[in-house]
Amino acid sequence: MRRLVLAFATLCVVRGGARADDSSLHILGLAQLGATDNLTSGEHNPTDPMAPVAEWDTYLGIRPGVLATYGTPSAIHELTYTLDATLYARHGQYSSLFHRASWRGFFLIGPRSEVITSLEGSFGDGNLFPTVSASSAQIGAQRSGNVETLGGAATEDYSYQLDRDLRFTQGFTERYDRTSTEGAGVSRASETGLRLGLDKSFRYDAMSLLVGASYLSLERPDLGTMIAKDQIVNARGTLMYRRDVSRFWTAIGEGGAVAVLPAGGNGKAQVVPVGGASLAYFPAWGTATLSVRRDVTPNLLIARNTLTDSGVVSCWLPLPWLQKDPTNPELSFEGTLGYARTRLIDTDMGTVVQGFGDFVGDAAVNWNFRKNAGLSFRYQLVVQSSDTAMTSAQPVFPFVRNTVLVQFFGRWPEKLAVEVPVRNTLRVDRSNVNPVGEEVPGANGAGATGGGSGGR
Repeated sequence: MRRLVLAFATLCVVRGGARADDSSLHILGLAQLGATDNLTSGEHNPTDPMAPVAEWDTYLGIRPGVLATYGTPSAIHELTYTLDATLYARHGQYSSLFHRASWRGFFLIGPRSEVITSLEGSFGDGNLFPTVSASSAQIGAQRSGNVETLGGAATEDYSYQLDRDLRFTQGFTERYDRTSTEGAGVSRASETGLRLGLDKSFRYDAMSLLVGASYLSLERPDLGTMIAKDQIVNARGTLMYRRDVSRFWTAIGEGGAVAVLPAGGNGKAQVVPVGGASLAYFPAWGTATLSVRRDVTPNLLIARNTLTDSGVVSCWLPLPWLQKDPTNPELSFEGTLGYARTRLIDTDMGTVVQGFGDFVGDAAVNWNFRKNAGLSFRYQLVVQSSDTAMTSAQPVFPFVRNTVLVQFFGRWPEKLAVEVPVRNTLRVDRSNVNPVGEEVPGANGAGATGGGSGGR
């Protein structure tokens, strides 16, 4: 009965927490002061004439924004807009503006069913290096030089509790990216995906079956004079096993296959084994994960279908000092250490070809002197390698980059009227999913470094 009780309790919390229509309007603020030894993500001694030369610089980043929330007895809405402005001291020509807007919605359809949806869009000059949360630093190919981007995405995740231990899930994804790289041309990429899943829970174990397919349309410049186009269907089937080995630790194993099918009638189909294993730690506040994985994923930034082997350790955990309230620590540590080897999938030849490797080491110490305001001190190392054979056709160059920064973040007023809850979890007992209406420090871009995974 625990699943039905949880669903009923969630419904009661939402109806109790939003007895009347609740709303709030907030100002978001983030400012960064940093320095990097490789602003352009270039080589210190380039051998390719197309590759940029590494240049050091200091920079100031400002990210003002607004957040509006609105809740009814059966729905929660969040609307966010932010403007990223980055100013460089030595290379003013690279100063950039980047716009982001998003909407998220949570809907209780009934005592057993719910749906979470989102829409987002962005455009502007792409940041030359990432400033996302240290515990979710991106491990993957990064283009060098100045990149202009236009992107959008829509997602929908539906869940229905068939009985006390059996849950049906359905998801839809639509993504589009247009990137223009200095000296390399324009790439366009889109993905439309649908997935279905069944999750069967026992006392400490759970089995999940997931099937789905996505249609990819990939268009990119090739050798400067030609346009390469791919139309591909990635059909997927995987089986996941999870076990709560203790109150805080969960082990996960997953295996399956992805069929890469050329949709245009040309090329050769491939069946690629995929899977992975993870060990996750979910204390009362924070999270830590160790994972290894092989997966087929489209990289819309470079408009290619890829096979990636990766290993990642990440965490967001409290530090023992200034810990007046264990559920809301003032000091915390975020970090990511990982490596990914990415190879390109060639549908014409029906094989996997050379690619690139990426190592990321990212660490931050966060001081939340108020619940939704504080400082962060961060260091990041990125090392990217690239096979020589692909540099003439793909603007992905090898580089090494070190970055240090200090960041201020805040949200005013502090209290959210309502908040879209986090529902996905690897825990079988779902003990780390906060009830609807219970705010998590650091959510909605006002936390440690813009992340929202604390306490999950």
